[in-house]
Amino acid sequence: MSDQYFEDFDCTRSIRDFEFTKRAVYEMNRVLDSESFQNMDAEEIFHYLSEKMAIVVFSDFLKRYIYELAEIEEPFREVSDAVYIDIIRNAFRENHMVFSFEPTSAKPTAIIKRWLKQAAATRETVFLLGFGLRMPDTDVGDFLQKVLLEETFDFENYKECIFWHCFHNDLPYARAKEYIQQYERIPETGEVRESLWEFMRANPNMYLPGEEQMLLYLEQLKLHTM
Repeated sequence: MSDQYFEDFDCTRSIRDFEFTKRAVYEMNRVLDSESFQNMDAEEIFHYLSEKMAIVVFSDFLKRYIYELAEIEEPFREVSDAVYIDIIRNAFRENHMVFSFEPTSAKPTAIIKRWLKQAAATRETVFLLGFGLRMPDTDVGDFLQKVLLEETFDFENYKECIFWHCFHNDLPYARAKEYIQQYERIPETGEVRESLWEFMRANPNMYLPGEEQMLLYLEQLKLHTM
C-alpha cells in the first residue's frame, strides 16, 4: 500500500486496543443486518467505509499478534514497546533469523523500533517477521491480506513459494536459503511440461507442502518464466 494512502488517512483514528478486530466485525455486521443496507447506494457505502471503519495499522497488528503469541497477562494498553522489543529480539536470536534479507548496518533494536512505529510495511518485512517469530503460513497470510491489503503468497514468485513451504512446515530461514540456491541451480535445459504446469499453477497448495513436489513445481516455474 502506498505511503500516500496513509498520509491522506487520519491514523489517529486507528483502533489501538486489543479488541479492534472484534469491534470492526461488530460494526460491519450491524450495518449488514440493518433494514436500510439493501437500499444503500455507493455514496452511503463509501461514507461507512471511510468514516466508520478504522484501518489496521501495521504496528498495531504486530503488537497485538505478539501480545497473543507471548500470552502477556498485563493489560494490552499498558504494555510498553520495550517488552515487544525484547520479545522480537529474543525470538529472532532463538530462531537464528536475520533482521534484513540484504546487508545492512542498522542495529537490530533500531529495526525493531521502526517496525513498532510503522503504519505500513513491505512484504519483505512480513516475511522477516514470519521467520523470526516462527509464524505458520496462515498467520503470514493474515499480515499480507489484512494489514498490507495485498494478495496472499504469490505462487508464481519462486521465493514466495519457498517461503510458504517453510512457513507451512515450520522450517527456518536457513532452509529457505538452501532452497533458493537449489532453484538457482535448476538447469535451463529441463523438460517443459505444459499440461503438468497448467495443473500445478492452478493447484499450488497440492504441490508446495512436500519437498519433492515443491522442487518439481519450482523447476517448471523456472522453465516457464525464462
